[in-house]
Amino acid sequence: MAYDPRLQLSFAPIHAVHPVCAARNLAVNEFFLKSNCDILVIFDNDVAPPDNVADAICSMPDEASIAVLPYWVWLPDRKHTMPCFGYWENGVMIIPDPTTLTPGWQKMGAGGTGAMFIKRRVFTDGKLTKPWFKIISTEDKGQIVSEDVYFTGRAAEAGHPTWLNTDFICSHFHTVDLAEVNLGLVLLLKRFTDTVRKRYGDHGIKLKTLIQELQPEMAAAAEKLRDDVDHAKEHAEMDAKNVEFNRAISLKAIQDAKDEDAAKANFDAGN
Repeated sequence: MAYDPRLQLSFAPIHAVHPVCAARNLAVNEFFLKSNCDILVIFDNDVAPPDNVADAICSMPDEASIAVLPYWVWLPDRKHTMPCFGYWENGVMIIPDPTTLTPGWQKMGAGGTGAMFIKRRVFTDGKLTKPWFKIISTEDKGQIVSEDVYFTGRAAEAGHPTWLNTDFICSHFHTVDLAEVNLGLVLLLKRFTDTVRKRYGDHGIKLKTLIQELQPEMAAAAEKLRDDVDHAKEHAEMDAKNVEFNRAISLKAIQDAKDEDAAKANFDAGN
């Protein structure tokens, strides 16, 4: 990027600032807004963008105020990966059906800051106020809304939805127990076989047979599977409750921020 003639860069490494929302706010307030730069580019230190990332920056649509490049995160409770981008609906980020994604730029709604581009107008047009990034947590459940989803969710409701370009896939480095990955594959196969049997009936499709045909080394994980899915229905119901709980917390946090923005706008108008 530094040698691309289309770009003029100012680099500001942020180290040892915690929590992460403080680091991101520091980058905006003390570096970006005090510079003459047009776009704030954020790369987390565990995310590696593709070599042609400058093409993504230069091709960002005029109407896009915030953009992310796709990468995946690991869900330890579900033992599989999840895209770190989605639509913003009713206070939560909704992961899109992968089959609906198209090549190139497309409007999403929210996303992660692992690889994000933010135009200056997001911070200067008066639709949002500080703190830009904020972690929402509760005393007993910990983090409910991450700082990046909070920021992009607020921005989406202020008219700055996050855009995505599927042509520039990033690597996201994370230490994962391969036994957990193995078990995650078994859980995925179980959901697949349960769905097929429910929809089309039992035609000899069994999890054990499928595992033996596709990947025999997963047999050991299949043994452990019994302990993990004995209460699958209860886990699913609990997940649904957590989603609704998190949605309520997120909606309140976003509404509180909007009320603060409106109050500041009224105060400024009266002075």
